[in-house]
Amino acid sequence: MAMASTVVEVSGEARLGELKAQSAAEGKLLMLFFWGSFHEASAPGGQLADLVNELARAHSDAIFAKVDAESVDDVTDSFGVESVPHFVFMSGPRVIASLTSSDGKAIAAQLSQAKALVSPATSSSSSSSSSAAAPAAPAASSAPAPAPAAARSLASDPALHSRIRGITQSAHAVLFMKGTPANPRCKFSRPAVERMAATGVPFGSFDVLEDPAVREGIKEFGGRQTFPQLWVAGSLVGGGDDIERMAADGTLAATIAPKALDTAAPAKPAAHVKCERLVASAPVILFMKGSPDAPRCGFSARTVQLLREQGVTFDSFDVLSDPDVRQGLKECLGKWATFPQLYVGGEFVGGLDILKEMVEDGDEPLAEQLGLA
Repeated sequence: MAMASTVVEVSGEARLGELKAQSAAEGKLLMLFFWGSFHEASAPGGQLADLVNELARAHSDAIFAKVDAESVDDVTDSFGVESVPHFVFMSGPRVIASLTSSDGKAIAAQLSQAKALVSPATSSSSSSSSSAAAPAAPAASSAPAPAPAAARSLASDPALHSRIRGITQSAHAVLFMKGTPANPRCKFSRPAVERMAATGVPFGSFDVLEDPAVREGIKEFGGRQTFPQLWVAGSLVGGGDDIERMAADGTLAATIAPKALDTAAPAKPAAHVKCERLVASAPVILFMKGSPDAPRCGFSARTVQLLREQGVTFDSFDVLSDPDVRQGLKECLGKWATFPQLYVGGEFVGGLDILKEMVEDGDEPLAEQLGLA
């Protein structure tokens, strides 16, 4: 009986080379899982990390490895990884496909497609059959298998990220469901609507069957893979089981009802105030890991290089030096989960992916697009 695979840690190029050699010698697919501590679902104990462990147990005929994209810069940079979670599928040294997605079904589908394109083992036991396997070679050496069309990462799609955030805040309580309150289209959405309607508290809803991009994006946005999903005041409260529990213990109405407005403006958290002051401290400021001359992650290094190449003068702040600022920027101002983050004139512009798009797609130099020229 074959033993289940485990997910091994890639600590650098040397370890990656060993895994590539093993993949080639054994004729096995090598799947690299790039993760980051800032992305809760892919961090140890998160849903994606658990998914990769489950895939490894289910596919003992493949090699699974994980790479900390923030720490193992040499490997991360060599594959051009700019956001996580990111997956690379290899046969020996050859890249078959890559995928940036939090969609478990898309990841599993890409894994199955890639396994079918793995080159035969290079060991002597397989050499005698090499001529018989020759007709399959063109398919294996063709262009990488494309990622499923529905797979879109929020980290690389700020417009979708902004749209989903807006939907979660379109009413005090919003139920992401299959169908509508008048016509639920799954057995889990129907009782959720009934419990919420019984409270007499108005709530909004969104039919995820009508918009595949939002359906997949909200899973990544909230870290929950199933529907329905209840969001209150822009934050995920839970799913159908949580709604049932709150209905049973009598707390559902209080949870989804808007709170009475306080006439006095609430005091801002100290971290929020500190972030606002930092953002206003310079016309252009980059919140990054490390400093421009000593960046401490590949994404920050590439952003510094891009800004310098574009002639953009900027100040910087090392978010690794102050956990309050690092968390405050994520939650209070830009509400963007990753770093680096660029602010111009006190307004959030984006991270590396946004700046690259502006450079590649813009008709004017970056400085002019940012209103600095």
